[in-house]
Amino acid sequence: MEEKYTAPALERGIRILKILEDGTPKGLDDLAQKTVMPKASLLRILDTLSKMDLVSRDDRSKEYRALYYLKPLNGHEIKASRLIQAVLDELSASVRLTSEWYEYQQNRMVITRRSEPAKAFILVLARIGYQRTLNQELDAVVRIALGCGCKPESGEGYWETINGNKTPVSKKQTQAKITDAKVKKVAIDMEWNQHGVRRMAAPVKRPDGSLVGIVALAQSFSPTADDVLPACEKTLERAVLTLEQNEIVCSGSI
Repeated sequence: MEEKYTAPALERGIRILKILEDGTPKGLDDLAQKTVMPKASLLRILDTLSKMDLVSRDDRSKEYRALYYLKPLNGHEIKASRLIQAVLDELSASVRLTSEWYEYQQNRMVITRRSEPAKAFILVLARIGYQRTLNQELDAVVRIALGCGCKPESGEGYWETINGNKTPVSKKQTQAKITDAKVKKVAIDMEWNQHGVRRMAAPVKRPDGSLVGIVALAQSFSPTADDVLPACEKTLERAVLTLEQNEIVCSGSI
């Protein structure tokens, strides 16, 4: 006998997210078959999830993919999550920029935590659940991830945004930029992406060298943006050191 829920629409939405969390985009017919829902009801729920930025729909393939993953937390993970969030909050308050925490999931870097400074004018669109692919734009987060050994999906080649335009990056240049990020343990975008945002990023590693996550600062365009880069880099390095010295964050998995 099928279990009855007091909030059936909520149960259906969560069920859809669980089906999509394997990372494989799925069409309406496939979802209807897996959920055993009428397509009209399914479309309404998918529309709601899309408006909440929990799923996205590809206009060409008409397939849906999850932007969030449902993940149970144990006691260790809850403590680590709180510590990371506290560091992000302090980082954002100190430099007055958006701070982000990325974790490697299914060939992508996913924002799982985020902080913004109070009463600041923020134009950073990426929110928790945003998935940054590792086989397209060669921005600071991607360079750090690849330098740490994260594996991308197959792709046709990397590009950077130069003067507002997508500019291809050769294989030789790509490898040089990844190596530079690996050696320096920080990557800084000097150009603004198509949303008027650029990032600096640094890895947080365990004692054995494995990646815990990536801390990034997202900066919206302003005439004085370059002036604050040195101070932001030092503050970012201190945040990374704080996290790497914390046994709760750097032991086990989060």
